[in-house]
Amino acid sequence: MLLCHDGFSQQPAKNKKIQKFSRLSVGSSIIRTHLRNTFSDDIYPITYEGRLYFGSNDMFRGLINIESQPLINFKPEWVNIRSTFFDLQGNILFYFSNRKGIFYIIGGVSYQRYSGNYTGYGSISRMMPYMDKEFKGNYFGGISGFGFELKVYLNISLYAETRFRMMWFDEKLDRNTKTLVISDQLCVGIKINLPELHKIFRGPNDKYHWF
Repeated sequence: MLLCHDGFSQQPAKNKKIQKFSRLSVGSSIIRTHLRNTFSDDIYPITYEGRLYFGSNDMFRGLINIESQPLINFKPEWVNIRSTFFDLQGNILFYFSNRKGIFYIIGGVSYQRYSGNYTGYGSISRMMPYMDKEFKGNYFGGISGFGFELKVYLNISLYAETRFRMMWFDEKLDRNTKTLVISDQLCVGIKINLPELHKIFRGPNDKYHWF
């Protein structure tokens, strides 16, 4: 894959030292998620995310995300909702000409652990036997989107992303029936490269190469 013009490119600039943006890095994010509610106004909870970048080169990098959602209520149907997401992502990287900025495409798989209390208020009649019960579930899906990253100081970068999370939920009454739920997210965060780890683990005279 190749995208190249005056603005950004996947190809390193000639006769210039290549700057690796994500050899081994950690990141932290704040996320605003749009959740659609059938029976009342939509809600926009704030969630928090930690991430580890690994195995990058000039065109691709991988990362692991853990996103934690504080306790929220999805009234009138659901209260005391807790949710944690575990994502395995890949990014396709396109560098700006000054090598300080990156545009990247996001794709990956997602796993969710969910719990909440179902009140039954405002719901359809066939769910009435499940009123005032706690539900727990494990769900799978995917994540996609795009983002921008900007190096601001030495090995510190800031990033912003637009993401779409797609999860398959069962209907509880019939676990063979799946419903696709799509939520959109706005994400901002900070990323710190850890280049000094290379020197620590390589030993004297650059003897060992772990990364």
